[in-house]
Amino acid sequence: MTKESKTKIKELLERFCAGYDSQAKAAKALKNVSAATISQVRNDNWDLISDAMWISIGKQIGFKESDWIDAETENYLTVLDLLEDAKLSSRAHALIGRASWGKDTGIKAFKRNHTDILSVNCNKLLSERYMLMELLKSGGYMATGTAYAMQDRLVDVVNKSTNPLLIINEMEKLKPGPFDYFITLFNSTEDNAGIILSGTPYLQTRILNGIAAGKPGYDEIYSRIGCKFIELERPSKKDVRLICNANGVADALEVSEIYNEYKNAGYDLRRVKKLVQNKAEIKGEIAA
Repeated sequence: MTKESKTKIKELLERFCAGYDSQAKAAKALKNVSAATISQVRNDNWDLISDAMWISIGKQIGFKESDWIDAETENYLTVLDLLEDAKLSSRAHALIGRASWGKDTGIKAFKRNHTDILSVNCNKLLSERYMLMELLKSGGYMATGTAYAMQDRLVDVVNKSTNPLLIINEMEKLKPGPFDYFITLFNSTEDNAGIILSGTPYLQTRILNGIAAGKPGYDEIYSRIGCKFIELERPSKKDVRLICNANGVADALEVSEIYNEYKNAGYDLRRVKKLVQNKAEIKGEIAA
């Protein structure tokens, strides 16, 4: 379970306890939760509290943020650290990860907890103008006018923001024109904004092949990202266990079964999510 979710559960627990004369009485109103555990939650002593206990407390006090809880896997933490570095240091990074390995999960979590972020999810139909529109709209800014007018507006927004960050997700899907446009975007926002170019391994292949073929601008893109691609690792058994535990599957045998299914599915974490949700549905039916 993420720190974000734990913090929200703590806030709900504070309100819950406020409705009782003492912490001990509040504990008695909860099933299988001791006064000592409540004290640990409220005093930020979280190291010894299991994800299963967090889930139990959350369900009893109305924590309904999502049916699915993000786990702090290795890739999840890598994405958060990388985006934090880009944002605070106005650096450009290229983030590479296979589908389902946690890239988008980490990006979404970072966006929920930070301001001054402009982002776009790319596709094959996206032109330079529509890309600028999506970037501006993502930050709540006016997204009308010519491409030149919107580019000027974007640069103005960046220059007036505190540690702004531009996230270009699924960049490998862009047609050559919009793809090449990022040289202009880099030059317009240099030293004033962090930039994340995010995609599957094909993004790395496309940039390196462009350099080898002598295509204009590709060597500059490579230079701007420090001549380095940050590649996410294949999620481990520990990562699968963290995901299972965060979402209510704590039995070691069940976790092993899910991990084996994950391997057989070509290391696709979407399979893990489906299996965990299936087990949760079965448990819910039994409880009913």
